[in-house]
Amino acid sequence: TVGISSTGNAANFAVTGVADGQPLKRLENEDRLWTGLLPATQDYIISVATPGGSAAFTLTVTIVWP
Repeated sequence: TVGISSTGNAANFAVTGVADGQPLKRLENEDRLWTGLLPATQDYIISVATPGGSAAFTLTVTIVWP
């Protein structure tokens, strides 16, 4: 699970697989919370962006291992 909070929802994030380039959550998706299973054994990148420069944000990542 990845979640982000910022004043006025100014920040958003994307989750992308490094090896395959597969986006699991896109910046264009306005949801500020993503929950899912990682489909492959690889590194993943969480990218944070704001539409107008900078913004303070809190990013929370929760990993559950079976």
